[in-house]
Amino acid sequence: MKKLLLLCIVLTAFLASEAQTKKGQTKKTKKPSISREAIVKARLDSLETARQLSIDSILNVQVRIDSARKFNDSIASVKSAAERMAWKENRDREIDSLNKLHVKMLSKEHEQSLTVQRQRKTINKTAKLNDYQGQQVDYINQIFFGKAQTIKEDASISEDQKKQQLVVLNEERKSRLKTVIGKSKEKKFEKTRKANPNPIDAEVQWVNEVDGVVKN
Repeated sequence: MKKLLLLCIVLTAFLASEAQTKKGQTKKTKKPSISREAIVKARLDSLETARQLSIDSILNVQVRIDSARKFNDSIASVKSAAERMAWKENRDREIDSLNKLHVKMLSKEHEQSLTVQRQRKTINKTAKLNDYQGQQVDYINQIFFGKAQTIKEDASISEDQKKQQLVVLNEERKSRLKTVIGKSKEKKFEKTRKANPNPIDAEVQWVNEVDGVVKN
């Protein structure tokens, strides 16, 4: 009887030990549960990572756009500088050409002016005028040349009327010359002038044009 009781006790202890062992093993192999907060946090972390990647991508695109714009600006700047330089060179050439032409024209005008002065002195000398009388004659011719130009440019009168007014003006000129150099020298001067018409002397061309025109 004692042996049977002892066997029962041992069996009970063994079963209890096995049950405890299985329970411990069950606890060890059970997977830990994940909280809702952790899931939400993981999702937020994932979204934040995606957002950061998107921002980085946008920034990279913007950097490339900025680089392309700077490159285009540099090209435009170089092109503009080249165009300005070409324009300046062309302008300098044009100015240089105009300056040369202007100098040439001035030189020609100066040469013509010297020729006119020499011819006037020759006429004055032939008419026996001294230097003062010659200067007075040149001054009178210059004054009446201005008056003749005013008549020629008057669009309100006909060509015949202009000629008649120029004839009258020439009579006034000769009268003024007589007062300054005397009647004898005036006639000699006019005779010498007609014999030497001096076509490049603009101040006496109008006089040459009305020589021989009869006053109405």
